[in-house]
Parts: sequence; C-alpha cells; structure tokens
Amino acid sequence: MGWLFLASVLQGQDIHFSQFYNAPLSINPGLTGIFGGDVRLAATYRNQWSAASVPFVTYHLSVDGKIFNPRNEKGFFSWGLTLFHDEAGDISLTNSQVNGSFSYTLQLDPQNYLTLGLLAGLAYNRLGTNGTTTDQQYVDGRFVPTAATGEQFSNDDLLYPDFGVGLNWHGQLPGKRSRLNVGAGLFHLNRPDQNFMA
Repeated sequence: MGWLFLASVLQGQDIHFSQFYNAPLSINPGLTGIFGGDVRLAATYRNQWSAASVPFVTYHLSVDGKIFNPRNEKGFFSWGLTLFHDEAGDISLTNSQVNGSFSYTLQLDPQNYLTLGLLAGLAYNRLGTNGTTTDQQYVDGRFVPTAATGEQFSNDDLLYPDFGVGLNWHGQLPGKRSRLNVGAGLFHLNRPDQNFMA
C-alpha cells in the first residue's frame, strides 16, 4: 500500500473533441492540406462538465491551405495555423497554444496520397493558485482560508516551444464519396517541462 504515496511521472492528454474530424490539425500534422479545396477554416468550442462549479472550456481555431505549384503534378505543399485555449477547473489551469504546420503530399497514384507534416508552436500554461486549497489549510478539522497552502510553486506561468510530426495516407476510390485517412501524429517531441512546482 505504501507504493500509492510514491512520486512518479504523470501522463496527461492534449485537448480533444468528440467531433475530432472538425479539428484535424490538432490530431495529426500530416492532415495539413488534406481536404477537397484550396483553403479550410475550422472552429470548435467545447463546454464540458457544466454542472461543476467552473466548467472546462476549450476554444479551437485552425486554417490550412494548399500552396499552388503548377510545375509539380505529383505532389503539393500545404501550410496550416492552429490556435487553441483550454481552461479547466476552479484553479483556472489554462493551456494556450499557437502552432504552425507545414506538409508535403506525394501523389502515389490518382487515388492514393502520402503526406508528411511538421509542426512548430509556442505554448503558454498558467495555473491560478488563488483558488487552490490543500490539507495544510485545515486546522483542527476546520478550513482556514488564510492558512498557508504548504505548496511551493516556483512560478504560475510557463512559456515553451513545442514540436510535432505526422504521417498520413489518404485514399479514395474513383467515383466514390468515401475517403479513408490512416496516419499517426507525434506531439511534444521536445518533451517540454510543464512543472509548476519548485
């Protein structure tokens, strides 16, 4: 039972949406420029757990487009820009990020495309420590809001670069409306330090 109290590495998750296909650049940088058209704009809003005292709110906006290249008939370059802001809970744990993506799509044949995408961004995390309560603030079984929290926060804001890569295969049968995308995206390749504690 003592192993429950040992410190260890924690894993978290990035923003995510039920309708994930409406935020393709947040899933895989390899999806940059993979759509029918020249420019795509996507906006998503999520208000989760509204029964809680402070719901979790996420805003997401992305735009991406193809770069016209009349000389290259076997592939094309694309660009993308993603902005998101996520705010969670009473302590206003926020994560805001601006990402730029760039991809190259190679046409394997008229129905199959392979895309390699790269992502670079800047992230800002903030922890609102004013709303925190800890066990140190309970004195003789009563909550004392003026008592020290006993936590040593070295800072309550973090600014760091972030990088990612993605690969995607896109296939579509001739004359059919069905499309298939299979790929993988790797985010936080530089493993940024997101530690608020001293």
